[in-house]
Amino acid sequence: MNIKATKRILCYGDSLTFGKIPGPFTRYLPNERWTGVLQDLLGENYEIIEEGLRGRTTDMDDPDSVGRNGLTYFKSSILSHLPLDLVIILLGANDLKERFNRTAKEIAPAFKKYKDALLYACKYLEEKEPQILLISPPLVDEANTLPEWGYRGGGEKSKELGKEYSKVAKEMKADFLDLSSIVKPSPLDGIHLDTESNRKVAILVQEIIIHRLD
Repeated sequence: MNIKATKRILCYGDSLTFGKIPGPFTRYLPNERWTGVLQDLLGENYEIIEEGLRGRTTDMDDPDSVGRNGLTYFKSSILSHLPLDLVIILLGANDLKERFNRTAKEIAPAFKKYKDALLYACKYLEEKEPQILLISPPLVDEANTLPEWGYRGGGEKSKELGKEYSKVAKEMKADFLDLSSIVKPSPLDGIHLDTESNRKVAILVQEIIIHRLD
């Protein structure tokens, strides 16, 4: 009997992948998060590996929160999870915080370091290089973010992320998805997604996966 091999997909991100519910300090159930919805849509021939952390940046240490440098953990995460067929990266919203003083043009090139880390891990473990899907986050609704989150000026800067990510994705030979044209953050906190938006993200990601991996 011909049994179809399971395709393994790593979803690497911040609170949008973690599944934070807008407003309160709580988390969606696994089947409500876009990663869980994606697993249900794809079925048993796919394995979705969820690596989401609240406050995670692309490649910056956060003086207010330890362990949030995404690139640092990505290097060990890849070594832990290979072999993989696809790596999905959804990061950048936290880099928009005022204390990091970063523009979209300064944020986007960080993903080239992710590609380098991925190539290194594949060579080290003698594994095939997985495909990459780079996702830019929704626009920041600065008017509804909490002042203590520090997003002053982040709303305007977030409008440039999609354009800059698209350029970097082409250089990386990666697929690209811009969430700013698809979903809006909940007005409850201006950053995170409601359940319907989580489902929209999962459906669009599924379409890309089916096209690229099947």
